Amino acid sequence: MDGTGDYLSIPSDQLLSNSSFEVWSGGDTSAPNSWVLGGTNVSIAKSAAIKRLGAYAAKVTSHSSVVQLYQAIHAAKGIAYWRGRTVTVGAWVYATNANCVRIAAYDGIGLAASPWHTGDSTWQYLTATKQINSTGTWVSAHLQVFRNGSEAYVDDAFLSDDATSTFNCYINN
Repeated sequence: MDGTGDYLSIPSDQLLSNSSFEVWSGGDTSAPNSWVLGGTNVSIAKSAAIKRLGAYAAKVTSHSSVVQLYQAIHAAKGIAYWRGRTVTVGAWVYATNANCVRIAAYDGIGLAASPWHTGDSTWQYLTATKQINSTGTWVSAHLQVFRNGSEAYVDDAFLSDDATSTFNCYINN
């Protein structure tokens, strides 16, 4: 370690499926396995050219206002398990337009969002933390793309809860 990187606390228990966007059984322009593409006039593509780790990332393009790629994870444990818990969602995101792309956690009642990507054509690690409402109806991780013509790449997403242990990871810049 040369001191030019950063440390991240990363959950050791991954709660998302296909979090690295490697499996696309519906085809290269359908949502990756376990993920849902939401909004109107949106396109998605498997990207081998711009990726963070592994073979692929997901490229989401908005052709309207707000579109999203999301995954709900509450069903396996039931929504009662999640109410009152704190979840953190994060992902590596690449974008070329400022203030158009972010990560969010949603509970069916409210949303907690990360800061906006700066749009500087680099991979940025974005996170958002949300306490699930006592009347929450679901728990999901979202990549949100705002503004017509904006696109974002996402790779290596995670969602963890407050019961998840973490480890520190050194990121060399």
